[in-house]
Amino acid sequence: MNMEEAAGDLAERIETAFRNAPWPARHQLVVHDPTDSPDSFKRLEETAIISHFGGKRRREFERDLTSGEIEELCSMSKLAVRYYLPSFLKRLLLDRGDFLFVIGMVSLLNMNCFINRWEYDFWPEFTLEESGVIVETIEFVLQHIKSYQFGELESQYRMRLIEAKREWRKLGLD
Repeated sequence: MNMEEAAGDLAERIETAFRNAPWPARHQLVVHDPTDSPDSFKRLEETAIISHFGGKRRREFERDLTSGEIEELCSMSKLAVRYYLPSFLKRLLLDRGDFLFVIGMVSLLNMNCFINRWEYDFWPEFTLEESGVIVETIEFVLQHIKSYQFGELESQYRMRLIEAKREWRKLGLD
């Protein structure tokens, strides 16, 4: 199987794995902690999140995602992350030419290494099937890393991906 076929096959498995993720209503996209200040990053991003994602199904925008929406994903509710993450994963597989999106996704997938140290507790509980395709996505990027055109940064991003894969498994998400 060539790389494009493998990416398409994995994209289908991602869609299948997340088929039961509930679609969040507009008011469920961002959850506020009562201690959030009015100028918190989450509150500032809420308008953009609702504009980009509110009332939209995954398939409506997955080809149009940008690196900016990766930051918005970090401010979403766990329900919204679980629903929209497949679009981000599939775009990472199918459109390797957007360097800023690719490095943003590598950072996002690696961020789970810091959940206990930072306040990035936006990852929902995934099913075994869902977490399995997340690990498969990381493995795909590692296997086809040359096609992502990291250039001189390839070894650095390879190490980040290896660490992300190890942490996903260590945290019991795989």
